[in-house]
Amino acid sequence: MIDRKDIDDNRIVARYLADQLSDHERESFEAYYREHPDVVLELEATAKLKAGLKQLRESGELDGLIKPPWRFGVRTVALAASLLFAGICIAWWFVAQRASAPMLTAAMSTLADQSGSPLPAIASQVLPTEDPQRPAN
Repeated sequence: MIDRKDIDDNRIVARYLADQLSDHERESFEAYYREHPDVVLELEATAKLKAGLKQLRESGELDGLIKPPWRFGVRTVALAASLLFAGICIAWWFVAQRASAPMLTAAMSTLADQSGSPLPAIASQVLPTEDPQRPAN
């Protein structure tokens, strides 16, 4: 005789609806569900589910429901834009830092552009040299 544990463990309801039970299993299951009307409700629900899935498969809608299309979300696009903006700002900051760095040279003639023309000087400073006769502190 079959019991509820056997029905659940061996997927008897699904196999019964798919006509995959042996004669002995089918007779035992039919005897069980005559005595337990709650199993008939489970049979009806499973049969309706199978019919609905079959209809969705035949109409081509099932694949779309199972595998939703991959797309960028608003948050993903916003995050990517923020990271791109931050990268551009950091790169610009590094370039600006190098361009505005003061240059120290021993002679003004060494400051020239690529064509050899002297660069304009904003200010010049003469640094005092140590007197070799004077002792260091």
